[in-house]
Amino acid sequence: MFNLNSHNLILVAGSVVFRKAKNGRVSWFLIKDPQNKRWELPKSLVRKGESSVRTVLRVMGEQGGMNCKIIDEVDRIEDEVDYNGKKSPRRIVYYLVIEKSAGEVLGFEEFAWVDFSSGLRKLGLAREKEVFKKAKKQLENWLEKRKAKKTS
Repeated sequence: MFNLNSHNLILVAGSVVFRKAKNGRVSWFLIKDPQNKRWELPKSLVRKGESSVRTVLRVMGEQGGMNCKIIDEVDRIEDEVDYNGKKSPRRIVYYLVIEKSAGEVLGFEEFAWVDFSSGLRKLGLAREKEVFKKAKKQLENWLEKRKAKKTS
């Protein structure tokens, strides 16, 4: 069962996952939706009694084979979807997520680690491209703060 509140809001958690190589290169994790064949950011319905943060960590662990840490919330998107023949409000909460360690990716049929410009070209939805850009900016700010901490 997934999370529907009293207003029938469907809550979805999205992940903008990155990893940083020893040489400083950043790669981003994208998946290909098997139904519509579109590249997108990983997302999952939030289970009843589960937070969106917990959903991200669970999904990336179970399906992505990753141990992750959430850096910050990137964005929220509100829209409507058809659910059981009715329009229901949906909120997608996206988080900037760092891959701490990795195992085997089992739950995504097709996935790719890409650089930012390739990811921007691959993403199929304009709204996800905007989230992706915001996440990159947040990552740059986060890295600057970490760098400043180390030098002080």
